[in-house]
Amino acid sequence: LEPGNTLLIYTDGADEAMNTDGEALGTDALARAFSRTRQSARSTVDALAGVLDEYQRGRQFDDLTLMALRFRGTV
Repeated sequence: LEPGNTLLIYTDGADEAMNTDGEALGTDALARAFSRTRQSARSTVDALAGVLDEYQRGRQFDDLTLMALRFRGTV
């Protein structure tokens, strides 16, 4: 990782999140949402959780874990 990069780790509850039509969000859409985040690791997780909640219209399909790690460089 380069300084400023963020690593996103997630469970299948993120990319397999279902909308009301039964369509999964998918890894491409999750990656696009992630690429739009440029905040802290915490803000990135909050923003992605919001995207997932909106996509699922508040009806969570599966368990969900999101973890973002922001690399700040060497100490």
